[in-house]
Amino acid sequence: MNAEVDSALDTAIPGLPTANSVNERLKTMDDAYTATRAALLDNLDAAVTTRATPAQVRTQVDAALDATSAELSAVPAATSSIRDRIAYMFAWRRNKKTQTASTMKLRNDADSADIAASTVSDDGTTLTIGEDA
Repeated sequence: MNAEVDSALDTAIPGLPTANSVNERLKTMDDAYTATRAALLDNLDAAVTTRATPAQVRTQVDAALDATSAELSAVPAATSSIRDRIAYMFAWRRNKKTQTASTMKLRNDADSADIAASTVSDDGTTLTIGEDA
């Protein structure tokens, strides 16, 4: 039995193997194994010693979270970084806001300039505050 299995495994896969056969499945996988895919698989065998330890990751995350940044001077773009988006939410909660009958403004920390302004209207039923600009 072992000799028969060995012989079958040593037989070359024909150029057009029978549909849905083991040989056809092997040929399909072999044909799909490209240099690009091989390069991706090469990264899977990196030694555990070359990977960051949990303590190293913690140190890097702490450093990123502790980094300071300049105060925003305008509303962040819709495609801005998460850091700028969080800074804007912080400024909105922390800083002074002024409002007239038609405009709401977010002031900077020194109260010397506007970071954002939005239109405000009220028709007696609905208060509408426009997008910050």
